[in-house]
Amino acid sequence: MVLPLSYLKSHKLKKLILKGHLLKAQKLIESDMSLLKYLLEFVGSEDTKLSSNSIYLLTKIVLKHKMNHKKLLPYIKKFLNSDSDEIVLNTLMCLKLLLKENPDYFKYVEKEIYELNRRSVNVLIRENTWELIKSYGDIKKIGNVKPQRSSLYEKLIKLKESIKQQTLIKKLIDLGESLLNLSSVKKLTISVEKIESSIKKEDLKGMLKLIEKGKLEELSPLNVAYCFSVLTTLDKKEEIEKYIDNVFKLIFSDNEIIRNTALHTIYEITKKYPDLIYKRIDTLRNYCRKYGRNILIEEIFQELSKAI
Repeated sequence: MVLPLSYLKSHKLKKLILKGHLLKAQKLIESDMSLLKYLLEFVGSEDTKLSSNSIYLLTKIVLKHKMNHKKLLPYIKKFLNSDSDEIVLNTLMCLKLLLKENPDYFKYVEKEIYELNRRSVNVLIRENTWELIKSYGDIKKIGNVKPQRSSLYEKLIKLKESIKQQTLIKKLIDLGESLLNLSSVKKLTISVEKIESSIKKEDLKGMLKLIEKGKLEELSPLNVAYCFSVLTTLDKKEEIEKYIDNVFKLIFSDNEIIRNTALHTIYEITKKYPDLIYKRIDTLRNYCRKYGRNILIEEIFQELSKAI
């Protein structure tokens, strides 16, 4: 039995999208635009990875070829209500691209953006929704953040007076205002003891030793994230290079949270020292072959392309 050419092409397209090879998938569609109908089907798939990558790819193609991007809005609105953080983050990336073309589109999804910022505990989602609200929305709608800002600044002043807390200061500032209005988030548990507990320099050295020895897989994902937050505060390139190979090893961890945490750390280092990451680009390619491409990988490659 001879299968139709369109079926073979759609099957190939699906495989490329699932593997995260979005540039190859885009070229395949642009060689035969009739494949767009299959891409639309993939957008509606129940497979999280397929639908998440498909909406991002569809947005890029629609914008590049100056199609009617208003037709994308129902999909954007639907995916912003998804329970999957991966789909929501990809959709926020798509929305950013669309808003550059037409800022008025924000009105169509502003309810979803405010709701995400109100209830999500995902730092990346909060950061991106806060950025969109500041650029296109009304900050007053998410409540008065001045009391939280004043409280945070008071704590920062106290932290600056303590050498023990110096590692946390940069992290707090990096999180910024996107985390100020957390009063309505029920899943987050923060106590005065947790905020004010001291971190000794010996503890920080211990964390770096764990990274150096490659012992991080033995820790919980939360502790791994903490170790990496220590690593990204190092100022000297030689210091980071001492630990970077063990960070790269963790992008192949069996634990997805640890993999993504390692990728996020690599992304932060790429912005500061792209040459350190470029030396290990083959490892990133191996990751892509094993797990496919995702937004973090795309961002890393984008940063590398600016510098190399």
